[in-house]
Amino acid sequence: MTSVLHDATYVAGSGIGGMLDTIHGFNTGIPLLQNHLKGPKWIPVVAGIPLLLMFSGASASFEGMDVSFLLA
Repeated sequence: MTSVLHDATYVAGSGIGGMLDTIHGFNTGIPLLQNHLKGPKWIPVVAGIPLLLMFSGASASFEGMDVSFLLA
């Protein structure tokens, strides 16, 4: 039963961490792109979404890493 709970919290933690990292990246990355890309407001959003998705995916994968070896 504990392995099931561990896996469930692992998945939930990875998802929550990825979502929070995406929000943070979106809030910090889009204004940076708006300063460098000229044109309509939707251009930085379209240009930034692939980068932000890759960033959030990497963050979510590292969010669930087992770092218990650091505590030993």
